[in-house]
Amino acid sequence: MKRVRKYRYPLPHGKQGVCGLIYDKDTCVVIAFEFSDTPGINLMDHTQDVANQVCEEYHLDKRKLIWIEWQQKFSRVKFKVKQGRLVSPTRSQMNHRNLASYFK
Repeated sequence: MKRVRKYRYPLPHGKQGVCGLIYDKDTCVVIAFEFSDTPGINLMDHTQDVANQVCEEYHLDKRKLIWIEWQQKFSRVKFKVKQGRLVSPTRSQMNHRNLASYFK
């Protein structure tokens, strides 16, 4: 597992968002989390764009991607892949047991 302390991603109007990332290239598991010092920016509003950017930057297989977000709780985000892009994110809440199963 590798950790990116402050992963920066572009936002509209020339702004920039920041989140934390933990990822494993072999299993295509990514955990993305927000920092408390990024007020007014919600990672969940930009999940699709951030996930596409992360997959391209770290060479992760989009069809195998396991995207997990932390924002007061863990959520598993599933995407469809259309024309090589991740689209249509849907979330489901996870518990700690679900989370642990990805790291055995």
